[in-house]
Amino acid sequence: MLLCLLLHLKVLPFLYLILVNGLGETTLIELFIINNHLQDLLKGKEVEVAKTLVGNYMTSLDMGGFSITLLKLDKEMEEL
Repeated sequence: MLLCLLLHLKVLPFLYLILVNGLGETTLIELFIINNHLQDLLKGKEVEVAKTLVGNYMTSLDMGGFSITLLKLDKEMEEL
């Protein structure tokens, strides 16, 4: 699924913030493995990543799985 989304991603001269969010039961080591794979895919698409957040930010009680968010940053957001 992620590969399909990346194939349609139009790379513009923007920086991106990446959020890899665990849903509760997924361990941090699994989230970092997912993040490493994601970073490799993004490098292949020449996507510039300004910041990456990995952790349990929005959870559900012991729910397995994760979500990935790509946020395109503008100049104002880059400064934050």
